[in-house]
Amino acid sequence: EESAEQIKLRADRLNINIDFNIFKTLKDLKELSLFTLNNLDKEKDLKVLSELTNLEYLRLPKDYFTFKEFAYLKSKLINTKGLDCIYHIAKDPSNELVYYIVIGKDKEDFLYLKDIDYNVFIDEYNKLIEEYKGE
Repeated sequence: EESAEQIKLRADRLNINIDFNIFKTLKDLKELSLFTLNNLDKEKDLKVLSELTNLEYLRLPKDYFTFKEFAYLKSKLINTKGLDCIYHIAKDPSNELVYYIVIGKDKEDFLYLKDIDYNVFIDEYNKLIEEYKGE
C-alpha cells in the first residue's frame, strides 16, 4: 500500500492514458488535481473517481466530463470540495456583466450573465445529484 496525501498531475505532454485505479491504492489521498488529460475511457475514469470517497478536494478540467457526469461524481463524493457546478470569475464594471464558468464539456466555456439567473444551473445540478445518490 502506497501513501500520498496530495497529487497534482498534468499529463497532456506525456501522451499517455493514466490508469486512475492507481489512486485507489493511495489510502491517505486527500487532494487530487488533474490537469489537461488525454484519457480515452472517461466512463472508467468516472467510476474509479466516484470510489475515492476519502478525497477532501478534487480538481478536474471543466470539460473532462459532461455536466450530468460531474453531478453523478458529486453524488458519490458529496463532501468533496472542488466539484461545484458554477464558478464566479469576475464582474466587468463597464457593462455590468458577470462572468461564470459552468462545468461540463456540454456547457459554454464562459457565461456572461446579467439578466439570466445562474441558479438555474445550480438547481439542475442539485436535482441530478439527488437522483444519482440512490444509484
